[in-house]
Amino acid sequence: MCVDSRFNKYEVPVFCINEPITYAHQTIAEKNLNYEYSDAIVNIKVRSAMFPNDDIKLSLSNATEIEVVKSTLRLTK
Repeated sequence: MCVDSRFNKYEVPVFCINEPITYAHQTIAEKNLNYEYSDAIVNIKVRSAMFPNDDIKLSLSNATEIEVVKSTLRLTK
């Protein structure tokens, strides 16, 4: 547990404090994490107090990077 200057308490996970002792020996293929996705359009509705008018609706490819989404949201504010 950590405490800041205002005496707010924070629980820090052990893996943030200690270096890992062992690493997984399985590859991504062995864990079955190498899915092949087809390109598709994803419709997203973003609701935030920062957008005073209404929800923002985006239609993006599922391969769009999060930085592109964030910059698009900054432009639409």
